[in-house]
Amino acid sequence: MISVWTDYNNRVREINLYFEFLNNYSNDSDDLFKILKANGFLLIYNLIESTVRNGLEEIHSSFSNDVLSYAEVIDEIQSIWIDYNFKKFQNLSATSIAKEINQIGSAIINVGYSQYIEQVRSGDISGNLDKRKIEKLAERYRFKKNTKIGGTDLFKVKDNRNRLAHGEISFKDLGKTYDKNELNRIKRVCELYLKEMLLKIDRYIQDKDYQK
Repeated sequence: MISVWTDYNNRVREINLYFEFLNNYSNDSDDLFKILKANGFLLIYNLIESTVRNGLEEIHSSFSNDVLSYAEVIDEIQSIWIDYNFKKFQNLSATSIAKEINQIGSAIINVGYSQYIEQVRSGDISGNLDKRKIEKLAERYRFKKNTKIGGTDLFKVKDNRNRLAHGEISFKDLGKTYDKNELNRIKRVCELYLKEMLLKIDRYIQDKDYQK
C-alpha cells in the first residue's frame, strides 16, 4: 500500500496547491475565476477515481501474489474470478467446461485488476464513482465500508464532473453557483472520505480478509 498512499498524498498536495491559488484569487466576480472554480471538480473527481482504482489494484495484487487457490478465497473473490473466466467458457465444448469446473477448486486465483476490467466491462469505475458505487465495491470485495465520513458530497462531485465532461453545462455557469468556502468544504470531505476508505482497504489487505 506504500505506493497507493504516496499517490494519494501527492494528488492531495496538487489539489491543495490549486485551491490555495483559488483562495488567493483577487476578483471573485471574474469569469476566469468561475471557470477555475468549476475545474476544481475535475481535480477532485480525478483524486476520487485514481484513489479507488489504486486501492482495487492493490487488493488484486495482494490476493494474486499470495498464490491462493479458488477454494482458499472468500466467496466474493471467487465470484470475481468466475466473472473473469466466464467468457473463456463460452468458447469451450461441454466436455471441456466440465473438465474446467472439476479443476476450479485447485485453480490458482491470479486476476490483475486491469485485466479484470478489460474482460468484464461492467466492472469499470470510469466516470461513475460516488459514495453508493464505493459502498457496492466494498460489498463486492468485502472490505469494510466507511463509518466516520458520510461522503454524500461525492455524488455532487461525480455529477458535476460528468455534466462538464458531457458538455451539459459550461465551466463558467457551473463555477458561478459555488463559492470558495463551499468548494473548500467539498474538497476536504472527499479527501477525508478517501483516506478512511484507504485505511479500510489497508487493514483488509494486512489481515488478508480475502482469504477464508
